[in-house]
Amino acid sequence: MGDIVYWTKTPSIHKAPLLRSLAERHEGKVWVVTEFDLPNDRKEEGWAIPDFSPAELVVAPSRKKRKRILDNCSSPDDVHVFCGFHNYPDTYWAFRQAIGRQAWVGMFAEGGATHDGLKAWLRRKRYWIHALRWRRGMDFLLTPGEIGVEWYAGCGFPREKILPFGYFVEAEMRDDWESMSDGGIETHLLYVGKLISRKGVDILLRALSQLETESWHLQVVGSGDQQLALRSLTERLDLGKNVEWRGNLPNDQVRQSMKDAECLVLPSRYDGWGAVVNESLHAGTPVIVTSACGAADLIQTETLGNVVPSESIDELSKALRKRISGHSLSPRTRKRIRNWARRAISPTAGAEYTLDILDAVKRNKTSPSPPWRSTQYLKLAE
Repeated sequence: MGDIVYWTKTPSIHKAPLLRSLAERHEGKVWVVTEFDLPNDRKEEGWAIPDFSPAELVVAPSRKKRKRILDNCSSPDDVHVFCGFHNYPDTYWAFRQAIGRQAWVGMFAEGGATHDGLKAWLRRKRYWIHALRWRRGMDFLLTPGEIGVEWYAGCGFPREKILPFGYFVEAEMRDDWESMSDGGIETHLLYVGKLISRKGVDILLRALSQLETESWHLQVVGSGDQQLALRSLTERLDLGKNVEWRGNLPNDQVRQSMKDAECLVLPSRYDGWGAVVNESLHAGTPVIVTSACGAADLIQTETLGNVVPSESIDELSKALRKRISGHSLSPRTRKRIRNWARRAISPTAGAEYTLDILDAVKRNKTSPSPPWRSTQYLKLAE
């Protein structure tokens, strides 16, 4: 069994659990090669370089060292997975060097945004060029969610080489169901993420303003350049007493907020994935997410949440009203969600899915289905 080399941007906390599990299950060695160290803004938010072992982590190597890794992992049994086509120069350089060698070469890349007008048109043209250049040399393309599959197929990549993928995070909390919030007079809603236009928090606030009789409380966790504008919008919509602005919180406090909430809302105009969806489901908390998020692919039943059209205030408001009127979540329902998450979107499930994909690619077999679409697992959430 050959080695797997995963070339990525940073030593991300969201990718470490999958790569650890992959290294534990793969008979060969797993390398994780990053373009950069952890960025300063993440460090300021309390992040640290996570533990990737037993995978071998190589942080920001020179091109000379990158070439050495490529040379050492070029057998027909080895596999290289690169993150992103052109955003990270050294990673893209290594990708170009890998094409044409005996090792298998794949790409992990999020689908392109379609909400930003001319930029979206230019972006699609650029990926058409990538397809023309690389679709024969690449052996597979992993992309988050069905929106990613449709994006790359629409750009000219062979559909048979495109496989839906995702992010897989650890479930960090205990199984103390009785201590989990089962609600009170108000329905507790939660948003976690950056306060930027793409995330659509303004859409969420406008949707909430249509709920005239429902009783709810929204906790907003995060910061960004839209923070002052969003606070101002909250006051104009007369929602000030219902919205709590928490700023950035340590990861353990964010997880606790998810555990206490009755619904997480991700109202993005576009999100390649949205790992907070995974985190919320692991906490036993359902999610309302837009169709422009890759993680919408996870919401396969109403127990897990709802998917609404992107930028539709009315549809988001309807979904919120339905969730609030169904208030509150029972410990039994939360347990069903968590049991599903353990099996369908855990790092273990992701690692097994990855190995099944690589086996199918090498043997030219039918591609496996993602674990979150498993009928057997979905019965756990019904």
